[in-house]
Amino acid sequence: MIEEGIYEVEKLTDSQGLKLFSLHAFGQNLPKQEYKELSELVANYSRGNPLALRVLGSHLSDMSIEEWESELEKLKGQSFPEIRKVLQISYDGLGRNEKKIFLDIACFFKGQNKDDVESTLEALGFHPKSEIRRLINKCHITVSSVNKIHMHDLIEHMGKDIVNKECDQPGGRSGLWNFEDIDRVRSKLVIGASFTIIFEFCGTYNLERPTSFMKLRNLRFLKIRSTEVLVANNKLEFLPQTLRYLDWGLESLPLNFCPKNLVELHMSFSNLTQLWNGDKLLRKLRLMDLSNSIRLTRIPDLSSIAPNLEFLYLNGCPGLVEFPSLQNLSKLTELSLGGFDKFTHCPEIPCNIRILYLHQNAIELLPSSIEHLSQLVKLSLFECTRLRLKCLPELPSCLEYLDASDCTSLKSASTSFLFLEDEDENAKADKSESEDDNKEAYKSEEAYKDYGLIPESIDVV
Repeated sequence: MIEEGIYEVEKLTDSQGLKLFSLHAFGQNLPKQEYKELSELVANYSRGNPLALRVLGSHLSDMSIEEWESELEKLKGQSFPEIRKVLQISYDGLGRNEKKIFLDIACFFKGQNKDDVESTLEALGFHPKSEIRRLINKCHITVSSVNKIHMHDLIEHMGKDIVNKECDQPGGRSGLWNFEDIDRVRSKLVIGASFTIIFEFCGTYNLERPTSFMKLRNLRFLKIRSTEVLVANNKLEFLPQTLRYLDWGLESLPLNFCPKNLVELHMSFSNLTQLWNGDKLLRKLRLMDLSNSIRLTRIPDLSSIAPNLEFLYLNGCPGLVEFPSLQNLSKLTELSLGGFDKFTHCPEIPCNIRILYLHQNAIELLPSSIEHLSQLVKLSLFECTRLRLKCLPELPSCLEYLDASDCTSLKSASTSFLFLEDEDENAKADKSESEDDNKEAYKSEEAYKDYGLIPESIDVV
């Protein structure tokens, strides 16, 4: 420890540093012969700092000797630890969209699930898969074994510094995450560039003006999660039509809100009774999450206004007076309709559904379409205690997961879905015996009963 609260990074030896650098620059333990002298210069400059070695190695990878010399010239005269200079050089080498995605991750999405981050970035108009792969290759981010995006604290701080220096006034920056900056912009109604607001606050937040977002007309991403948000007169009067992503448990949406650009709507645990009067076109909407909105009584006819909807979550909305119409939602792949104790009839399910949650419902029969869902991989019927079925219908052979626990009327189920079809006998023969054994164990009747997904009372036929 060099002083209280500050710890010195454990340095690598010269040989360890050269090896780490070479792994990232060349994919091998030693530098290529023609790069040996330059590699030793870089390793010496980095003075054993692992982060600098990884970032510089990844940055210089695939560059010519002339490009190496040009990049290293930028580091001349910099005394170490000037790690920020190293990180800045690597950041400067990113493409335009790569820089934007890097900054969004640094400011907002560090520690989140990679798939969720990619989905959010797609909602903001990016095509992030290749850019995220490049950020991984450049050592700006890593992805954990549980698919979480991580970023070194120094890299995160650099990203936030870049955004903060975009403009002296917070409203002119591309993103806001600090409570004081958000409050300053909201109260002064500063007109800014296209930007993002993420606000997570443990406590009550008082939004004095219903028109607080009136002049934030370029807002693309708004996430407000607080214990309680108090809006004057309990009525928000304006949200900009530029919004692509909205995550806020509001009591009502503004009557004049035009959601034509909305791609994701997250309003779980909200106090909504309905989204709005009448129907508004949601042609770009891909995800709607109104789960656990216990006061919700009605949602619009999504089949006519949201033709591109892919994910719909309405579980835990007991106040709904009827199931939504799902007809014509041909792109819907994930649907959650759990927790309805009023309805005995389930709507027909669109053909492209892959994940279907019908748990804790009062339904008496499964929809006839369930046998023809050729892409269904997951089905939850947990605690559907009023099912008037003694045997589950023939389920799609592609099904990988079934939870029928606590479905007390069921006495038997077909086994055909428990085993994946494999028409290619040659490919099947090539698989190892242990892999086959593992698959059989997982897919077997006994395994499903062991995990409680099929009750012991059910005979598998």
